Amino acid sequence: WHNVRVVGELKSNQDEASLDKTILQLSNYVREIFGAQPGRRWVHGFTLCGCHLLVWLFDRTGATGSTSINIHQQPKLFLKVICGY
Repeated sequence: WHNVRVVGELKSNQDEASLDKTILQLSNYVREIFGAQPGRRWVHGFTLCGCHLLVWLFDRTGATGSTSINIHQQPKLFLKVICGY
């Protein structure tokens, strides 16, 4: 966790994209990163469930998430997001 820059949670089932347990799992990863990197202010994360991508920005007070991005309908946006990390 000391060298992690971005976290992601991948699920094959697209119905899990907005489920609380998927977001909670990602939040647990972020908590581990904040614990291992005490000077860190924010963590970027994403969930990719089936073809639905959600992008997240966590700080020490909470999280902000994007709207769902369909990676098949918006492949250029998907590449911009992934390459941006």
